[in-house]
Parts: sequence; C-alpha cells; structure tokens
Amino acid sequence: MFAGSDDPQTRKITLLLGENRKRGTVLGRITATGKYRMSTSAAVDGSAVPVTILGEDCDATSADKVTIAHFGGVYDENALVYGAGHTAAGVREQLRDFGIKLQSSTVR
Repeated sequence: MFAGSDDPQTRKITLLLGENRKRGTVLGRITATGKYRMSTSAAVDGSAVPVTILGEDCDATSADKVTIAHFGGVYDENALVYGAGHTAAGVREQLRDFGIKLQSSTVR
C-alpha cells in the first residue's frame, strides 16, 4: 500500500456504524458528526470528499469503532479501495490537499 519514502502520518478516527472496511479504503468525513465512512461521489453528508486512507481492516457493523487512518504519506493508488464513483485519477488532487500523495505501481 505504501509507495514512497514519506513517513505516513496516522491518527485515530471513528469509523461509522455499519461500515466494514479493508485497509486501504479511501474515507470521507461526515460533516455533522466528524465520523468517517467510505467516500462515495454521490454522498451528501460531506463524505463525498476523500480525506484519508484506512490504516487497518475495521469492522464497525454493530457499533462505531475507533481505528487508525493515514493523513499523510505516499501510497500505491492501485492498492487502494475506492467507493462508488471514485477512481484514483478522480481523487488524486483531493487527497493531495490532505497530505496524501498517490503513485501508480503499474510499470509503463
């Protein structure tokens, strides 16, 4: 998942009840609560904007769960999990605003 020498910046977040996500999932922040969920382009709660990458598998299906997320560093865009309507090309600039740089592991 890591693609560069920049040290990843991590911190604890709260994953929203009902989310069961794998490490590398691109997350957005819900404006009203400050909790996080998978970012999808059609979300209207603020989470449409990708802001972080989930740092570990996290199952919050039965309750909100505190977990780790990355807020800085260089990541392999091909190893990340994107929500509906998002692609690496579509979120690259948004994530950069939050200190996250994406690179492709694909050899051209």
